[in-house]
Amino acid sequence: MFQSVSMSILLQLLDFLLFPFYLFVFPTQQSNTSIRSIRPISLFCLPQLAYKNVIDLMTSSEQVILSLCSQRTNTIVKNIRHRPKSLEFATFDSNCVKVATEQFETMSDPKMSITVIKAIKTSKYYFGPAETVLVGRHSVPAKVINTWNGNHYIITYWEDEDFGLRMIADYICDLFGVDLTYATIRNDHRRMLDWLLNRQSFLKCLDIRAQRQANDEDFQYVLLNNNSEFLKIEARMARHFRLKNFDNKLEFVTFSKCHWITIENLMTVDARRIEVSKEKVFTNEELNKFLKHWINGENPRFKQIRLYLKTANEETYFNGINVVEGTPGVRQYKGLYGFNIFINHGAYIVRIDGTKASFGVSANDAFILVVWPDSTGRTYESFD
Repeated sequence: MFQSVSMSILLQLLDFLLFPFYLFVFPTQQSNTSIRSIRPISLFCLPQLAYKNVIDLMTSSEQVILSLCSQRTNTIVKNIRHRPKSLEFATFDSNCVKVATEQFETMSDPKMSITVIKAIKTSKYYFGPAETVLVGRHSVPAKVINTWNGNHYIITYWEDEDFGLRMIADYICDLFGVDLTYATIRNDHRRMLDWLLNRQSFLKCLDIRAQRQANDEDFQYVLLNNNSEFLKIEARMARHFRLKNFDNKLEFVTFSKCHWITIENLMTVDARRIEVSKEKVFTNEELNKFLKHWINGENPRFKQIRLYLKTANEETYFNGINVVEGTPGVRQYKGLYGFNIFINHGAYIVRIDGTKASFGVSANDAFILVVWPDSTGRTYESFD
């Protein structure tokens, strides 16, 4: 799938790209010049506008590779390239930095993105000589990789790949003058979060994973102290692990494979949308507790939730709750961040301030609660 390309070959590719510009500016040299004899330095013999246009034609990956050729190319790429407003960068669990030219709308459905640089542990995947590049203050082996679809990215080799990920992310953000939009933390949780908090005041999406059982204190530290709007948590913690004081203000939080999550956590988190995967099931009594909590005026920002019940029993989870039989009919609720549902009955529950919420249970015992109005402003009465 992947083919390694040496830095010198990449520079030859740049020669091919730059050659027409060189001939246009210096036509008298055509008879004495061959493509192979033109080095990339020819780019910088051109007027600045010309080589700026060439650099702007490159992909973000190609700009990164060019910037690593020398300190001079780094300075030029950093200072003269076009700066699209929609450029967003993300770190993923494969220890790579990716770029997207459209916004990451949710953590579960990021926009199309391509890898620009990757950090790999030397002892695992280092297969012989590679050229050396300077990433910040660190001189490390590197190779250019050509993917099956014609894209390029660069692999860098580090003794500590988590440290390497931090260094390449800092390098990319400095080069393009942007912060990270999306980040994945899978190891060394506390140190990785502290690095994120120190480098930027806000992160749109944070994906927290624990492939192996994480340290309880470090994991709780990350959950309680992150500065993101969208939070995805996927972690099989020890059976005794319990999350305390989880009151983060979030747009969207999803818990995947989190057996340790409690109904109290869902009651205290200040999130507009909550998703809990089916690996964790709740009792009808626990759901009843959550519903009464909301009815009494708590969590005023809350808009929608999906969780799974062991065996759904409406009489139990609505015990002590007044269910109003409204106008029959189908209502379409357009929720936050791609969540849409059709509700085929008119029943609803009412919060103490008069806010209405519709509900439904699927065949696999997934309980859904949605609060009106929906994301388009439609109210319950819009369908009467």
